[in-house]
Amino acid sequence: MSDGLTLELPGLSERQRRLGLQGFTLIELMLIVTILAIIVAIALPSLLQTRKSANEGAAVAAMRTLSTAELWYRLRNRVYASVPDLVAARCLDDAWETSSGTGTSSTPSSRLTDPPGQPRPSPRSRGHG
Repeated sequence: MSDGLTLELPGLSERQRRLGLQGFTLIELMLIVTILAIIVAIALPSLLQTRKSANEGAAVAAMRTLSTAELWYRLRNRVYASVPDLVAARCLDDAWETSSGTGTSSTPSSRLTDPPGQPRPSPRSRGHG
């Protein structure tokens, strides 16, 4: 039964016609996939650059921590030390010992520990007065 106002769609069941359900055409799906690919192509390089910058920042912080610990050790003992020696002397925390030389991308904690014989000043003694 076809009047002038209804549109007959081939391949649809009576229920689908009643509910107005239609599928997407192949061209519509290809257009959506193309748009998503363009968005990914634009966003991915900036996300990778952000991750690279974060890793570089963590590496710089780790090197500063290591340099400071080495300076403490050298001033106290008049020799340079290896990372295990710095950990044993309590110039670095234990995370450095487990991560040194493994080739992993994770960096140890940037925390320095107080070297032996060097107590941490209290907050009151830092001020003037």
